[in-house]
Amino acid sequence: MELNKKKTILVLIDWYLPGRKAGGPVKSVESLVWFMKDHFNFKILTTDTDLGEKEPYVNLEAEKWIKREDESEVFYFKKNELSKEKICDVINSTDHDILYLNSYYSKWFSIVPLQLKKKEKIKSSIILAPRGMLSEGALALKKIKKKSFIHYSKFTGLHSGIIWHATYENEVEEIKKTYGRKAEVKLCPNFSKPLPVPGAIRKKNKGELRLFFLSRVSRVKNLHIALQSLVELNSEGKIIFDVFGSIEDENYRNECNTIIQRLPKNISVKFKGEVKNERVGEEVSTYHFLFLPTSNENFGHSIFEALQCGCPVIISNKTPWKDLEKLNCGWDVEPIPVNYLPILKKCMLMEDEEYQIMSSAALKLATEKLNASGQIDAALALFS
Repeated sequence: MELNKKKTILVLIDWYLPGRKAGGPVKSVESLVWFMKDHFNFKILTTDTDLGEKEPYVNLEAEKWIKREDESEVFYFKKNELSKEKICDVINSTDHDILYLNSYYSKWFSIVPLQLKKKEKIKSSIILAPRGMLSEGALALKKIKKKSFIHYSKFTGLHSGIIWHATYENEVEEIKKTYGRKAEVKLCPNFSKPLPVPGAIRKKNKGELRLFFLSRVSRVKNLHIALQSLVELNSEGKIIFDVFGSIEDENYRNECNTIIQRLPKNISVKFKGEVKNERVGEEVSTYHFLFLPTSNENFGHSIFEALQCGCPVIISNKTPWKDLEKLNCGWDVEPIPVNYLPILKKCMLMEDEEYQIMSSAALKLATEKLNASGQIDAALALFS
């Protein structure tokens, strides 16, 4: 490599911009490019169709490199024409220094490249970000299928010789627990782009509570636990709980609707659909708390976005966001309905003076995260 020439990172991810339905991984890669574009060149391989959609993106030409405003280049495969041969050809014909995989289970954008590497059909050095998929919460869903894949991976040596990218300290241990203490793991926290935030300050009246959920509507995000918590809440007052996010599983949504039918009349729940990234700040600024009892987050972009808006959070203890009660900007507890009842009651009765103190603490934590030193150094070390 020429002296002072920027390395090129070839990123593989199932879904990318302009798509948003895949949530966190898209935001993680977008933010990585945004923060590190002065240090690396980024080329991204993805598909021309968003998560859960049958039709490709409108006005987007597939099978060619497209330059984006952030200086990255994106190649959109036609989703229905993917093959090992095509992926192998594009990887080998694209000048790059590192192959960066952003999934553990993806057939085309993780497993196939690893198989090609094992067969020596590609020569790339590989870094793999499992994106929290080896956490206890994630492995508990579809347990047999996931255990079978891990067994296959170990038996064939599919992941041998790669570098693992952990985004939080617990993920380092999760990877080593699965692949042994000798697995090479580098820790580099997720980046998250600053969010455009309106200047309005929300007011909190006693007996009034505005909650929101911002994530994919899927079992791993535990919307049903949030709803079950509200069913058990017998406080007087008015509660609004709005759900933002794409519906990943209609059967799961129907299960949630069954719980909603059991709610008392003073609690209103609405599915609001997806919210465009540029409008998240505007939407979040009207609510008091994010309520997200998720089973697993390897970062939790919606948590960070809420905090940026000065919105305290009610979440699970299955995310990197810890000790929130001590920091006075929320709660992180085991995701069981009974654990959220006292929190919700406290929030319902909270008056504006106490709430504004929490809101300021939430904004302070987000600001500290944005200004965290060492994050760029960690990314430089990851791709060194």
